[in-house]
Amino acid sequence: MRSIIEVSAYVIIITIMCYLGIDYVRMNMQVMDMNEAVRYVENYIEVNATMDNTYEIDQKTLSEVNAYMEKRGLIPEFVYEGDTDDYSYFKMITDYNMGSLFFNVKNKHTYKGIVRIPKMESL
Repeated sequence: MRSIIEVSAYVIIITIMCYLGIDYVRMNMQVMDMNEAVRYVENYIEVNATMDNTYEIDQKTLSEVNAYMEKRGLIPEFVYEGDTDDYSYFKMITDYNMGSLFFNVKNKHTYKGIVRIPKMESL
């Protein structure tokens, strides 16, 4: 009888460890998906965006970026940061949720990144 109880306890402990491992992998995938989305947006803006003298990203690029991010449940915000000789820089801020299903914990995180737009030389 003692061996049945002991084996049952080990099975419960191993099951809990498996759930924790699966939950960790799921949270890691959430972070990877978020990082993939923001890297795509940063690269997309650098390649396709234009900027005029108002220090704002063009509306066509913004609408495409917003549509892409909304599919992933993210809403980006762009704030002008400054210029160099070759690039204009914007801070991209977006909030995302991440949590553990096993512990029923949910946290809101903020991603802050830099997006750059190359300056076009006048011909």
